[in-house]
Amino acid sequence: PRCRSAVSYTHLDVYKRQAVLRMGFYDPRAYVEHERKLRPYDSPVLSMGASWDDVVSAMSEPERDPLRNLGAASVPLWIIHGEADRVVEVFHAHRLAEAAQALHIPVNLTIVPGMGHDIHERHAEWPALWIKIVDFLQRHVSTDGDLPPKR
Repeated sequence: PRCRSAVSYTHLDVYKRQAVLRMGFYDPRAYVEHERKLRPYDSPVLSMGASWDDVVSAMSEPERDPLRNLGAASVPLWIIHGEADRVVEVFHAHRLAEAAQALHIPVNLTIVPGMGHDIHERHAEWPALWIKIVDFLQRHVSTDGDLPPKR
């Protein structure tokens, strides 16, 4: 896929790959506005439109809000976010956790101290996190690749 950080396949058995989403459930408009302030001239987000206004307009479309379909989740959610992430600020992780709780979706939120926007998994906490991720998935995803029935 175009977004190389969307799914990590290297650490897990094939039946678990379906359950690891490695991109944020963030407010797209808030993300673009933040990116505009953070990197106004060299942001990769600018490739999505002719101008910042075009990008903001496109990312403000209601169907881009990932929380719209959160209620379709059929397994518990574990959110891992770097406390020092300047690209996708940590409030997005808290927002997702609150939205999941409001929908009665079981959710765990782990904010990793000192971790930034670590899509390349360079933070020292990753080896321990992957052990916990595998355990989490073994408890919540069946070995035949089927997800448990919706709550």
